[in-house]
Amino acid sequence: VLYIMGEHQQALGAADQALALYPQARGTLMLKAEILKGLGKHQQARQIQEKAEFLPVGNWSEQLSIQ
Repeated sequence: VLYIMGEHQQALGAADQALALYPQARGTLMLKAEILKGLGKHQQARQIQEKAEFLPVGNWSEQLSIQ
């Protein structure tokens, strides 16, 4: 939400907090790259995006039926 509202510096802090909990979160890394682009830090954004591209997508789930 902070990113969408244009609050890039606060959004960056929130993304960093999330990444402290789960550093391999592909979606969060991609979001951080977009935030950095919004701050004009294109080189840093590109490095993070390249790293994130090879991580697994986190939209899978496992299900187990309980009987």
